[in-house]
Amino acid sequence: MRWPVVAIFAYILLGMELAVKRAFAIVLPDAAMIAPSFLVPFVVYIALSAPLLPALWIALILGAAVDLRSPRDAGALVVLGPYALGYMAAAYFVVVMRGFVMRKHPLSLVLLSVLGCGLAELVVVTFFSIRGLYTMSEFSAWRELLHRMASSVYTGASALLLAAVLLPLSNMFGFHDPHARRQMGRRG
Repeated sequence: MRWPVVAIFAYILLGMELAVKRAFAIVLPDAAMIAPSFLVPFVVYIALSAPLLPALWIALILGAAVDLRSPRDAGALVVLGPYALGYMAAAYFVVVMRGFVMRKHPLSLVLLSVLGCGLAELVVVTFFSIRGLYTMSEFSAWRELLHRMASSVYTGASALLLAAVLLPLSNMFGFHDPHARRQMGRRG
């Protein structure tokens, strides 16, 4: 795997996550937003082809970046951990599931992005629900979970868009294809 290429794409998609996500958001009457993620399909794409440890490291780094850009309590508090753990759970889920899907198919990326985003958001809601037990904060877990699951389904659209860009560029990332045969020995 070529780390500089991964870093460049991660930087671009993190910028899209911060700048473009609100433009595509659906704002509900209770001021909640349903918005697609651009980083989760990238984490899923990496986890579909990379070895386990690099996939988990990339998920951890991107999750920590999202945590650092997601202030809580009117911007007074930054909680490092929920998205980092959620993205790692999603990456591990994809690594386990990648034997059951066609890795180079766009619908595999879409389906696993929806499921992976749902798992990551479930981890985030669980994290803040447990935190809310001892901080006595106003956190409605069911409402948050419903909105975040809707965002997970909406992430499928961004995954389809990213599949059109990322899948043709697989050689650029330098992933090892386990099904490719190596030609060793004599030429004939």
